[in-house]
Amino acid sequence: MYPKPCLFAIALSIILGFCLAGVIGFYNIRIEALEEDIEELQNRINEIGTTQVEGPLTMKFTAKNQTLYVLARINDDDYNARDFLGLAFDKNNDNNLTNEDVVMLYADNTTKPAFLDENGNLMIPLLPREPSTVHTCTFEDGVGYTFNVTLHFNTFPSDLTYVCFGDAGLHEERVIHTEFHIGINW
Repeated sequence: MYPKPCLFAIALSIILGFCLAGVIGFYNIRIEALEEDIEELQNRINEIGTTQVEGPLTMKFTAKNQTLYVLARINDDDYNARDFLGLAFDKNNDNNLTNEDVVMLYADNTTKPAFLDENGNLMIPLLPREPSTVHTCTFEDGVGYTFNVTLHFNTFPSDLTYVCFGDAGLHEERVIHTEFHIGINW
């Protein structure tokens, strides 16, 4: 005696439904894993290795989405709250770092605006510093400063970058600065 066709069709439909759900679930899991792999690869592509910049300053730049992460290590022998890291980017993409805003990041985790004038000179106005929301800085004897910086951009600038470090000594302040391309293809 054969099963009734209606019951057989229902049972077969249920079995096929579970099989199809399993296959779809497998593909969803696989797609999620592939998306994670793609994101990791994009992060690796956008990650720039350590770039040595003039003297005691080593920097690493990483771009992800609309955010630029900067890790700067500065070999300095003494802590001073007036020591600073300054960063400027070619926001108008004219391959020139004049008339650009500079992010001034101080060792005491404060910040204030500055700018590069029409000749590319760093201009620091006499304004009070404010607590920073874009960086943290730590100092370790024998090692120096570590600045962790997070900058958000609506549109990324060109990769032309201005970097400076101000070392406030006992009697004078010296500033080292340089321009370079960080090599990120936004």
